[in-house]
Formats: sequence, C-alpha cells, structure tokens
Amino acid sequence: KFIHGPGCPVCIMPKHRIDHAYILSMQEDVILVTLGDMIKVPGSRGSLQDARSKGADVRFVYSPMECLKIASKNPDKKIVFFAIGFETTTPMTAALVDSVIKQNIKNEKHYPSVINGIDKILDLLRKHETSATFFVVGELLEIKPEILDKIIENDHEIGFHTMHHDRLDSPGYKEKFHSEIKKFAELTNHKSRGFRAPTFSLNNASSWAIDVLAENNYMYDSSVVPAKTSLYGLPNAEHKPYKITSNSIEKNDSSGKLIEFPLLVTTFLGKKIPAGGGFYLRTLPTKVIKNAFENYQNKNMPGCFYIHSWELTPEFMPKLDLPFKDKFATYHNLDKAFSRMSELLKIFEFT
Repeated sequence: KFIHGPGCPVCIMPKHRIDHAYILSMQEDVILVTLGDMIKVPGSRGSLQDARSKGADVRFVYSPMECLKIASKNPDKKIVFFAIGFETTTPMTAALVDSVIKQNIKNEKHYPSVINGIDKILDLLRKHETSATFFVVGELLEIKPEILDKIIENDHEIGFHTMHHDRLDSPGYKEKFHSEIKKFAELTNHKSRGFRAPTFSLNNASSWAIDVLAENNYMYDSSVVPAKTSLYGLPNAEHKPYKITSNSIEKNDSSGKLIEFPLLVTTFLGKKIPAGGGFYLRTLPTKVIKNAFENYQNKNMPGCFYIHSWELTPEFMPKLDLPFKDKFATYHNLDKAFSRMSELLKIFEFT
C-alpha cells in the first residue's frame, strides 16, 4: 500500500485527481487550464494530453493569472484551473482566487495583492542598512511598473525570475525563455544581471538556461541548492561561489562566463539540508541557521540567503483552505518570518 506524502506535487498526484480533471475536460462547456507539468501525467483514463487529442479543450499556461484572460475571451465557457501545490506557485494561485472573488463583486483593475508589501520590505532593509537583490517575476512589473523604481532608488538590485514563475524544465519552456529574457530587459531598462530559477529548477535537463543567460550578458546565477529535496537540489554542487557552464552546473568550470552563488546549506540531524531561507527560515530553529552562517564565515565563504516577499508581508497574503501539506508549506510559522529575518539582518552583514 502506497500512501502519498511530502514530495513533488506532480510525482505524487493521485490518479483519481487526474481522472477527475480528465472527466471535467471532456465536458463541452469546459476549458481546463493547468501548468505544463500536469499535461502528461497519466491517470487511469489517460493523461490530459490524451484528452486533448480526443477533442477536449485543455490548455497549459505559464501563470495562473492567465486564466483571467482566457475567461474574458470565452464568456460562454466554464474555466477550470487544475492547480498544483508547489510552495512557490501557491501564492500566484491564491492571487488568482483573490482576483476572481473581486471580479465577481465589481469591475475593477486586478493585480496580486502580495506586491503591495514592497514598502514594508524596503523599510526593513533600510533599518538594517542592508542591500538586497530582488528576483522579480516579470509579469508583476507589467502590473505595477513602479516596483522597479522603488527597488533601484533604494540602492537594491533587480534580478530576473522569469516572466511568469515557470520552472525551467517545464514542457516547451526553453523556447519561451529566449523571448522572456528580452522582455524582462525591456521592462528593467537592461538593469538585470542576475537570475534565479523558479523553484530552483536548474538541473541537467534545464542547464541550457546558462548559455542563454551568458548570451544576454548576465553575470551570475543563484539557482543551485547543494542539498537534495523532493522538489529540487544538486547535492554534489559546490558550497562556495564557482564558475558555472551548461556542461558543468555542479563544479567549477574555468571557461564559465557566469558565477554561481549556491544557497546556504547545513547539516541537521545528520543530514545535509537547505538552510538558505523561505520555508526553512520559518521551520528550522533559528539557532541552526545562525550556526550555518557562522560555519560559512569560518571557512571564509559567503552564505546566500533568500526570502519570498509574501513571507515578510503575510497581511497581504490571501488565506486559503488548502490541503494539509500545502497549508503547512505555505502558512507554517508565517507570522514569525519577519521577526526571524530581522534578527538575522541585525546579526549578519548582507549585500
């Protein structure tokens, strides 16, 4: 008997959920929309790709927010969004739900509410005299262009995080990436020189992205987590910054044009785990993360740390009734993230 538990939401997706989506997609008045990862996942009746070959209107998008455009162009159809619970995609799904609720109340301009917390984050960094890199999803700059000015005017750096927060290894995404990096350059006046892959999805199947970044004059990447998790990780990667190429994403390659800044890791209960922020900041004892930084300092290595904007501004984060695992990953200790981040900024010097 297999019981699905923590792991990649695609890999552990129960067949009955695929079957339910398959049945819905076959209804004449339904357009079923999902992320590219789900198209080929098999159910007992077949995959959503099989349903599409039989005439079902199944579409994959690069952002949940695209459902709003599909709905506006197809007012006579029911739009069903088949969501999956990656830690980093849940906020955009929540933003979609929030937008739909508001749209049903009155006709107004919609945008993800989580981006309203930018001033609070800038104030935190200003208080601790800290500079940061903001890896921004391009579509948020399209919705609220003034974000760029606020980041740059406060002496922070803008970084590329794709246009719609797509995993690099999503089906068909390689062709999209070329145009997206050009679009982001237009939105940021060519100020971006750093990249981070959504869900740290840089791996052997998506290493092509390093070549594209180099071709577009990027100087560094920060998408490698030198520890294995159910969603990501390159456990054999170096811990200190190194030159990265598409042929060598884990070890230093002297021919590389880009510098890789891997995320902070540590050993906890005898196992190497990520300690570089986000869920781990909220879940691990703060002492564990402090010790990880001190260990890196003793080895004269920089510790690379991140946090999602919505973790610092939970007041703008929609509260959804999610399955237990997704709810835990998204909301666990969310109210403690700001104070814990502030404590680290007080103790350690970041740039």
